[in-house]
Amino acid sequence: MAATRIAWRNYIRDVLDFSQDEAQEIVIEQGFSSPAFFARSTRENIDSLVKQINRTVIDPGNDPDTTFSINQAQKIMLYDLCDYCRFIFMVDRQHDPAFGTQANLAKINRYYSHLKNKSNEFEDISEVMPPKFDNKNTVELMESLEQWLKRNRGKGGTLLTYVICEHQNPDDNPTADPGFLMPSVEDEAIRRSLHREDQFVANNKAVWNMLYSVCHGTDAWPVLKGYKTTENGRQAYLDLVAHYQGEGQLNKRRDSAYRILNTTHYNGKKNFSFEKFCGTGSWCL
Repeated sequence: MAATRIAWRNYIRDVLDFSQDEAQEIVIEQGFSSPAFFARSTRENIDSLVKQINRTVIDPGNDPDTTFSINQAQKIMLYDLCDYCRFIFMVDRQHDPAFGTQANLAKINRYYSHLKNKSNEFEDISEVMPPKFDNKNTVELMESLEQWLKRNRGKGGTLLTYVICEHQNPDDNPTADPGFLMPSVEDEAIRRSLHREDQFVANNKAVWNMLYSVCHGTDAWPVLKGYKTTENGRQAYLDLVAHYQGEGQLNKRRDSAYRILNTTHYNGKKNFSFEKFCGTGSWCL
């Protein structure tokens, strides 16, 4: 435990450029001794921390009149540290000084700063749902669902596409990890946000509510109705994908496209350009 606190103090000193005395005061004396403390801290907590430290005498025995003087830039660094710690917990990463560089802290801060709701939940789910399924165009249905997931953020700030991503938890496929924040903070959040936390329960339900709005009372409802009690949006969505984009459905679309292509010929007329001819049947891809 002591070794962990010392390592955290040294990180704040060496990577975030605080002095030895400042890092010691933050970690050891004030008790912000691990990433967990920063992850659950608000800006108000950091303001109080800095205010308390700046009232503290550095060396009472030899210099009783000199107090700490953590400046505004350092306080902003501590704000960024809170965002970083919150983020690594969300994506199931262990702190590493190589992860927690000042540049990476700034990237994560920018990621959180652009979110609409600056609470700890960062939730931003539109009340506008995709259009009701018309029982005809399944391609348009699946595209509208996918676009909605890409535009809406659940609790924690991650785009809701993470709910339906292939791997439920990062350890399911460790070889697919391209590295911390790669290729972007957004990609890291989608790829690694945990599926076993309270936030996921709420976000999984949000996906279900969207599917219910779009599919209830349509031909797609029999695929989903088994999840009405559990409100398991993830599995309901995956079942819908398997039903409408599975091998059988793809074969039907492909056969239909082949029939169109076999009876379509380019004749050079102005109302049927070569570009239109090349695009014939492309919807099956």
